[in-house]
Amino acid sequence: MVCGYFVKTTVIYCQFEVTKSAGPKLMLLCSFAKHHIESFWLTNRKQ
Repeated sequence: MVCGYFVKTTVIYCQFEVTKSAGPKLMLLCSFAKHHIESFWLTNRKQ
């Protein structure tokens, strides 16, 4: 539950930041961070 909430808030925050400053580099960083967090939680859940 906490993991999913963390990912969702991170994504929402990233989308807000991207909309605010519309930086392609920031957008790329956010999508990378989102993927990294999701894969991190998936890996931890399996153990």
